Amino acid sequence: MQRKYHSVIVIKKVGTTIIAFTAALSATAQSHWCDSIAATAQLSVSVSSNDKLNPLWLYSNQWGLYTQYEQAEVVAYAKADVRLANFRHFNMHLGVGGVGTTEWDRSMLHEAYLAGKAYIFDYTIGMQAHSPMAQWDDLTSGNFLMSSNARPYPRIGIGLFDYWSLPYTRDWLQIKGGVYVGKLFNEYDADDVYKCTYTRDVVISEKFAYGRIGGWIAKPYFGLVHSVMMGGKLPDGTEIPTDFWASFRGLGSEKFEGQFIGEATNAAGAHQGLWDSRF
Repeated sequence: MQRKYHSVIVIKKVGTTIIAFTAALSATAQSHWCDSIAATAQLSVSVSSNDKLNPLWLYSNQWGLYTQYEQAEVVAYAKADVRLANFRHFNMHLGVGGVGTTEWDRSMLHEAYLAGKAYIFDYTIGMQAHSPMAQWDDLTSGNFLMSSNARPYPRIGIGLFDYWSLPYTRDWLQIKGGVYVGKLFNEYDADDVYKCTYTRDVVISEKFAYGRIGGWIAKPYFGLVHSVMMGGKLPDGTEIPTDFWASFRGLGSEKFEGQFIGEATNAAGAHQGLWDSRF
């Protein structure tokens, strides 16, 4: 059983002095049955004197379990992971997790996936709370891309999700990389054109490639991360054309015209990219 308790006092002066208090308490229990089944249960309670926005540290890197707008919230989370196959060059496990909160319409199926390894390659199918970019969740407030802040979305991914040593390098040269393709969730008002203010039914592709020197204690690395969102519907219901391979490669496409002509001459889709390094 693990328990966590966090509290912070923030003092602001706006005419008069205001003292804001935020506290969170969570308890986690983990159990293993035989060698193939593992279960986790967690109960969290948070209370804040700020009725508009909770502090980032309270809900960051939690895979969307908590909301930043609730003044008081109780969250119950349970997950089971079952190993289905375990061979020399192939393994597979099934995971299912659910969330229940005091705001009932936010209760949801949080994780449902098949994942494992085939030879040297990792794979995942479904909604899995895992990111190869999230290395130090307790020390950061999340990555710009492929972070652990948002709820897991349904996707397919394949690659080397952890560093793999190149043959004959004695762990000095290591690489990792992968590709994900999935579909983002819509909010609850997605079908109400009077309330929906964002693009919905969006397809997303994310990919990353890293290399590092593993034989030295500092382990310096350099990597590139790319994300592109494509297709979907605008708030007024207008369909956005999709050219998957043009978007995947960052190229223009003749499928776009009219108000989307910029994606024909520039690059199809909404692209974001970054480089990441440590020396």
